[in-house]
Amino acid sequence: MRFGKVHTVNNYFVGSKTDVAYPYEYSIGTGLNSKIISQNNVFDITGAAAGSCPTVVKNPATANPEGNFVDSGSLVDGATLAGCTAPTAVGWTVPYSYPTLAASQVRNSVLANAGPAGSDVPTAARAEQPISVGCFRRVANGRGHHA
Repeated sequence: MRFGKVHTVNNYFVGSKTDVAYPYEYSIGTGLNSKIISQNNVFDITGAAAGSCPTVVKNPATANPEGNFVDSGSLVDGATLAGCTAPTAVGWTVPYSYPTLAASQVRNSVLANAGPAGSDVPTAARAEQPISVGCFRRVANGRGHHA
């Protein structure tokens, strides 16, 4: 993300650092002038250190200054997200009300509810697919928009 305000809440991210075809790199990019608020997201990343923020939050263009990122309640492989290096001065608050789930409920909720309505794909099969689903909003002009 560059030049914007983002609120990401109750997302479920799955990946593997050792996947041959698509090795995991990061989930949230803190690009130039980004102001990201993250809440109760879950990252299940094979090969990542539990709780490792630098594994899931990165500045993808290191030639530019890193954007701002603040988190509450997120988990990496079951451990509290910690060790973030991005500046935390996002300079805004979420301007709308929204429901949240505890991070401990996010994985099951996404696996039970994500996908096309009426999908005949069994939940177990969905668990094997890369997923990044939840409530991700880019905020512009004080209004939330699905991104």
